[in-house]
Amino acid sequence: MFQFAVLGSGSGGNSYWLGSKSNGILIDCGISTKQIRNRMETIGLSLNRIDAVFITHGHSDHIGSAKILHKTLNKERNVPFYMSRGTHAFSVERCLPSKVHHIACGDSITIGDLFIDTFGVTHDAPETLAYRVRNEGLWAGVLTDLGSVTPRALNKIRSLSLLALEFNHDPRMLFEGPYTYSVKQRVASMEGHLSNQQAEDVLAEIASPRLQQLIAAHISERNNTPSLVQRHISSGLRRAGAIHDINVHLAEQNTASPLFSLSGMFVE
Repeated sequence: MFQFAVLGSGSGGNSYWLGSKSNGILIDCGISTKQIRNRMETIGLSLNRIDAVFITHGHSDHIGSAKILHKTLNKERNVPFYMSRGTHAFSVERCLPSKVHHIACGDSITIGDLFIDTFGVTHDAPETLAYRVRNEGLWAGVLTDLGSVTPRALNKIRSLSLLALEFNHDPRMLFEGPYTYSVKQRVASMEGHLSNQQAEDVLAEIASPRLQQLIAAHISERNNTPSLVQRHISSGLRRAGAIHDINVHLAEQNTASPLFSLSGMFVE
């Protein structure tokens, strides 16, 4: 059984767990090690279900607890941490694990019965990576922290049965909100974060019968609302002609999601 859970998603910290019966990985560790442990336990998992950690980029809300988590996980086991060379060079020392495995866009890693595929995305941190993971013919993946979606990224996520997709902000709320103008420009830029409309357009392009679970992720607490996100999701699925049942979940910053399970098999 292929499973997935959001441990936290938003500007305050991000972390996602994916796994099979035998193996599990973490994508990002932007919340504390204590929070990761506690939130995993609320959904019936333990830190022993992390066999590797993959970091998308060097912003603290994605790598903040990597040093402490690495020390905790490696007390009794060898749990590798993967990130790009650009992420390694960009990240502050207090966040970095004592040992890092470098990966690059296009690399693939096998962790037990999980196959991890890496691809690049457009974000204002050097060599930001996104990941999709395969188990028994099913793909799951996380696509957040990007200001635009390239054709290559679109093609990568067409395969997914579970997709965590960024619905970060509503442009009107962003530019009428409290952020400084320079931050507003950064968020809305081609290397910033996806707006609701951009995410809707992605969904309209890639939603297919293979998509079972959609998770709206990295939702801004200041520049977005759940009702706006739901409205854009409904519009995107309608534009895609998605008439099959797709489960939709809005990820939260301070609470773990349920443990989602994928079923069936699609072979590429």
